[in-house]
Amino acid sequence: MRADDGELLRAFLAGRSVACPSCGYDLRGLTGAACPECGRQLSLSVAGVEQPLGPFVAILMASMLTTGMGLLFLNAVVVWGWPPNVYETAVTFSLAASGINIVAAGLLIRRRERFLGLARPVQVRWAVAIGLLQAVVLALGNWFWPW
Repeated sequence: MRADDGELLRAFLAGRSVACPSCGYDLRGLTGAACPECGRQLSLSVAGVEQPLGPFVAILMASMLTTGMGLLFLNAVVVWGWPPNVYETAVTFSLAASGINIVAAGLLIRRRERFLGLARPVQVRWAVAIGLLQAVVLALGNWFWPW
């Protein structure tokens, strides 16, 4: 950050109550370029008011649907036992995909600000690609449903 940027930031915050984007600390009267509570570096910038949530929600829903399918498989395995050999690969694949999707959904939620900061066409491409991948996993799970 340039020195004059820090001065602009301090001047902007001199008479305003603005919450730190990380911890919510009131930055009124800030004397440096970092939040005194959490230490996050701050900058004065112009940003859009609304962030497009559609692609984020689409990816999250696809991830949760596949996770749900894996949990259904897990329930079926607990109730009826491991399936016959012909279905073993499909069930293993679905359970693994479910576990991966739980982790992926957690990472997506944790990194949502970074994802939402991407240009909208990039968000849409990611949503379409991941949604198609999840659709394939769901289709395989339904196709090979062994019980």
